Amino acid sequence: MNKKIINSSVTEGFKSKLEKRAYELFITAGFNVQYEPEKYILWKGDTVDIKTVRFKKGNISIKNKHILRDITYTPDFKVEYNNKIYIIETKGFRNDVFPLKYKLYLSLLSSFLDAHNYVYVEPCSISDIKLVITKIKNNEI
Repeated sequence: MNKKIINSSVTEGFKSKLEKRAYELFITAGFNVQYEPEKYILWKGDTVDIKTVRFKKGNISIKNKHILRDITYTPDFKVEYNNKIYIIETKGFRNDVFPLKYKLYLSLLSSFLDAHNYVYVEPCSISDIKLVITKIKNNEI
């Protein structure tokens, strides 16, 4: 689930201060930026019939059926500029599931008919975001 990002603080509708500042910088630079534009299903969940035995502090839990939820990913921002679609994921801190979701998302993007139009960008600081804005405006990425 990993809803909580360690050391982040929710800021006016954004999940972190870095996201809020990134949004402001993209708007100030004149971009039409979308915040968390869509949720992608990276792996479709299922119901499985398999016996599991789990131990926790001396207690035993036995189950025969499990509901496996979808694995989803929602990018922070989407910017369309000069016939390219920039998917921007601000990453101050990476959580434990991010490496897996990153790989699954890139695999999904590569399956799109217009995959050559997508650019995945992962700035980690405000200075990175400023550099990304410059690079996009100059068609360097």
